[in-house]
Amino acid sequence: MQASTLQHNAHPPQTLEVREWSVWYGQAQALFEVNLTLKAGECAALLGRNGAGKSTLIHSILGLVPKRQGKLSLDSEDLMAKEPFELARMGLGWVPEDRRIFSQLTVMENLRVGFGNTPTKRAFSKVAKSNFEAQFENQLEHVLTLFPLLRVLLKRLGGHLSGGEQQMLSMARTLMSRPQWILMDEVSEGVAPQVLEGLKESVHNLSQMGVSILMAEQNIGFVQGLCTKAFVLERGRVVCAGEQAQLNDPHWIESQLKHLS
Repeated sequence: MQASTLQHNAHPPQTLEVREWSVWYGQAQALFEVNLTLKAGECAALLGRNGAGKSTLIHSILGLVPKRQGKLSLDSEDLMAKEPFELARMGLGWVPEDRRIFSQLTVMENLRVGFGNTPTKRAFSKVAKSNFEAQFENQLEHVLTLFPLLRVLLKRLGGHLSGGEQQMLSMARTLMSRPQWILMDEVSEGVAPQVLEGLKESVHNLSQMGVSILMAEQNIGFVQGLCTKAFVLERGRVVCAGEQAQLNDPHWIESQLKHLS
């Protein structure tokens, strides 16, 4: 598969930074002074067993957890006061663990929701509507180049897709909004082994195109050869971090990630 060129923001931020990041659910603290940096084009893995804090970290970065403390910035721009929809407009995309596709909508309708509703009110001129549709078709073609399997499924209801197809649709729908940063939560979970390689290739192509990816994963095989670095979480803390060479070293994995095997 050849990587396509997705349309993104004209001047995307270069660094997503989390510093001394702590998160609470009510009175219970879930994350403890987490530090990580993600540069443009990097693909980083958040590794850890269930309950380690991977999903909490992603949700809190997106503003989906109310009680947070620390520093969150894009190129030194403070994001702490930003609402989730504002972060989305700034180029942060999210592929949730449970996919959250619309089962009663077709694949095409799901992708259109990801791009935005078609302007239909009289206030919109015919020219504006035409431009909107042209932009939609252009972005759709880019996304279908990354996920060619969806091209033959455009009329199928989301609820009638396999687990792997639903995961591809969830990722493709996120890409329709042209994000520059994508946070993925357990994208390999529940996906058949024969589908995983194609999914991995799509993520790789995204990274090659300059999209920054932070993915929470338990499947070490999925992130090997894909991610450029990894952060290992245990009980809400980053207990170790490694670069790509270490991530691909079985001895490092054996010593640092025993609890994930």
